[in-house]
Amino acid sequence: MINYILVSGFITAVIVSNVQVLTALFCLALLVFILRRIRISVFLKRAAFVAPFLLFLLIFQREHFCVISLRVLTAVICVAVITNNFNITGLSMILKRIRLPEYLRDIFLLSFRFSFDFVDDIKSIKKALLIRGAANRKTVLKASYLGTVIGLFFVRAVTKSEDVYKSMKLKGY
Repeated sequence: MINYILVSGFITAVIVSNVQVLTALFCLALLVFILRRIRISVFLKRAAFVAPFLLFLLIFQREHFCVISLRVLTAVICVAVITNNFNITGLSMILKRIRLPEYLRDIFLLSFRFSFDFVDDIKSIKKALLIRGAANRKTVLKASYLGTVIGLFFVRAVTKSEDVYKSMKLKGY
């Protein structure tokens, strides 16, 4: 039941612009986060990805900061609770029961599925960098070195997308 509320809250947080509704959603999501006893580090790791965006927003778009930051933080909390010890089958059932259109469900579930592969790729590239001496800051700041790393990441992404395309085509998509 709580997962249905969280998925609905996530979708509502993306759509609604009313500050009072967003504040209520944020408080509800935060309450569920606390009651589920999820480590605060889970939230902080995910919030670290949106922190530069929120800082930029605070500097240049102050009039929209409150609404957008409530949207973003509510979405981050909802996703943290939903994905913490949650399987993709349960998520699929929830999205089906709230009558999310099938194509949006597929996009959401495929994104959810491949986000773990994306994190694994980042970890392996980070490990390869450390093995090659990336701890030395002078080496990391060289444009040719960064170009090689970024190029490797894009090559891996293209290869993986081709593999996914072929497998989805074989499955009848």
